[in-house]
Amino acid sequence: MIKRLLYYWSREFVVNLDSGDKYQELPKVIAIGILDFSLLRVPEFHSTYHIWEDNNKNCKLTDDLELHIIDMPQYRKLKNKDIENNPLHRWLSFLNEKESNETLKKVINMDNGIKSADKKMKDLLRDKDTLIHYQKREFAIAEYNNTLLHREERGKKEGRQEKAIEIAFRLKNKGMTLEEISKITDLSTEQIKKL
Repeated sequence: MIKRLLYYWSREFVVNLDSGDKYQELPKVIAIGILDFSLLRVPEFHSTYHIWEDNNKNCKLTDDLELHIIDMPQYRKLKNKDIENNPLHRWLSFLNEKESNETLKKVINMDNGIKSADKKMKDLLRDKDTLIHYQKREFAIAEYNNTLLHREERGKKEGRQEKAIEIAFRLKNKGMTLEEISKITDLSTEQIKKL
């Protein structure tokens, strides 16, 4: 996931420069990764990254590249959300699919930027072509994640099978009975005989 964040971050920096433009015209790029899982081992739900000199953290190379990572599970656990005074808390409450309708209405009404985003989202969802595109994208993401999950599960199962075979082979060479080995490894006596 880190590589993906860095890819999008750096790509946005580069695509803003047309042939013949001066490098000084490159705009500042702030990338924000709002994740529905914990990626980092830090206590805060919001982490900010810049490019620093390794031996001198007071020496920032540039302000032109900035990366924010938001850990939504950690934000959800936050007991004292301050939607009244903290714009980030308002936006994260708005983006939190598990937020109560009461809080959603409150943040939409208190923040013009959120009200505008909510209106645009509702307008987009009314457009059939956009909705179909969105549904296809969601389906593709679900299929991709499902395929990865099955591949991981299959790999784990194969790994357990290989380990069981290795153990069975050792136990068989030590003179243990097929039935005893079968109980320990969950392999059939027929599988063990072939070893």
